[in-house]
Amino acid sequence: MQTETYDYLLQWTTELHEIIAERLEQAIGPDTDQRTRWLMEYIAGHERELANTVRRYREQAGAAESRTWLYEHIGEDVPPNARWELSFIGMNADQI
Repeated sequence: MQTETYDYLLQWTTELHEIIAERLEQAIGPDTDQRTRWLMEYIAGHERELANTVRRYREQAGAAESRTWLYEHIGEDVPPNARWELSFIGMNADQI
């Protein structure tokens, strides 16, 4: 069982949404068809908004609440973990 604080969970969630947005934007190339480009831009925009929302929530959280420990199993170690890969390169709108 892994223990983390709520602050860590909020930071982790922010970074996750930022990474998804970055990967979507990186996958947009000159040969990306218009429908796929629009979908990637749309989803990336929403991912950035989610990251900003979680970031604002983290900033507004009280110090005591932020330091509260979670004793649930957090199975993923995404953003900090380099083994986690996410790529949308070469995908079309249906695959995304």
